[in-house]
Amino acid sequence: MTETTLDWLFHPRSIAVVGVTDRKPHIKELFLNSQRNMGFAGQLYTVSNRKEAVSDYPNYARVCDIPGPVDHVILAVPAAQVRKVLEDCATKGVRSVHAFTSG
Repeated sequence: MTETTLDWLFHPRSIAVVGVTDRKPHIKELFLNSQRNMGFAGQLYTVSNRKEAVSDYPNYARVCDIPGPVDHVILAVPAAQVRKVLEDCATKGVRSVHAFTSG
């Protein structure tokens, strides 16, 4: 069956935020907690090279490590890291990415 709507874009099942840590509370608040505050009912993940979870969200070292589908990724990493994360997103089958980066 061919998908003819953009529901996958406007209603993702899961979102991963790459580069969020407890040391960057503004990133956590902007891109992670705000999803829950606005009523997002899907799964939220964090992706960081730090081992511990951020707040109560599951944390993974790479997008590729997340079990199950990831429909949307928000990048909050320096520009030098974007290419590698995009490669991981392509491998994982992520359909949309929002890049919030600099440099």
